This record gives sequence, structure tokens and C-alpha cells, in this order.
Amino acid sequence: MSANTSWDETVDLLVVGSGAGAMTAAITAAERGGKVLVIEKSDRYGGNSAMSGGGLWVPNNHLMEGVGIKDSPEDAWTYLKGPVDAAPEDPAGVSRTRAARGQVSDRARAGEVRFPAGVC
Repeated sequence: MSANTSWDETVDLLVVGSGAGAMTAAITAAERGGKVLVIEKSDRYGGNSAMSGGGLWVPNNHLMEGVGIKDSPEDAWTYLKGPVDAAPEDPAGVSRTRAARGQVSDRARAGEVRFPAGVC
């Protein structure tokens, strides 16, 4: 790239892909005042999330409680660590499963996504 490169657009966050994770990142950044651009190689938005029917598994979310499903960040980490051969006490893994709960409630509270009870 030469020093004379010019761009058509400048953004705070460039999101490549439009699946559930990508769109969540884009919405969150925009809510916090960022200028966001989402690019998608397909002729349709949704990425693999759309291809899989939009199903999500988000551990220990508030909707599970509403239908009587018990879960915890620790149980979710136990489930996840097997296939990835992670350390049993990986603090980052437990932390990510703990943070997942907030993602569902934040999106539901903001009103962009409506989750039927028991879907996540």
C-alpha cells in the first residue's frame, strides 16, 4: 500500500460478516457512539447464523430461568471445555460464559432482538 492511499469511508469498527456475533458487535459499537460498517460476502445478511436457522445457545441467560432451566457459568464451561481440550480452571473461559448472560439481556432490553422464552 502506498503512502498516497485514500479511502472512501472511515469507520471506528469494520465488521466482516453478518452472523449473530458480528451483528451483536456492530450494534453494541453503534450504541456506544461508534461509526460502524458491516460487510458481507453473501447476497444475504445473517451468515452461518441464518443458515443454521438462527439457533443460539447462550449459557445461563435470563430466559432460561423464566422457563425453569437451571444453568451456571461453571456448568457451561464444563460443557464447552471438553471439545476444545481447555484447562479445567481456565479463568477466561468461565469469564466468557459469565459474560454471555448479559449479552442476551442487553439485546432484549434494547429491543433490537426479541427472544421467545427458552430459545437461547
